[in-house]
Amino acid sequence: MTVIVRHDYLHGEKAKKDWWMGQVIHCGGAAHAPSVHNLLQIADVDSGMIRWVNADLVTQILGLMVTCISSRILSEPSKELKP
Repeated sequence: MTVIVRHDYLHGEKAKKDWWMGQVIHCGGAAHAPSVHNLLQIADVDSGMIRWVNADLVTQILGLMVTCISSRILSEPSKELKP
C-alpha cells in the first residue's frame, strides 16, 4: 500500500518538502491493543530509507481502489472471451 506521509518536524530533520511518499512494509500495534495499527514501517520511495512512522502522520492512502479491484478480479472465475 502506498501512502503520503506528512513530514515530522519534531525529529530534528530539515525537510526538503512538507510530505513524502512511501510504501508500507509492516503495520504494528500497541501492546494494550494489538489490533489497532498505530505504527507503520514505511520505505520512502525516493530515498529507499525505511522508517517507523506514527499512523497520525499518514495523510493519504494511494492505490487502495486498485488493490480492491485487483483482488476482486482475481477472485472471480476466469471468463473466456468470445470472438
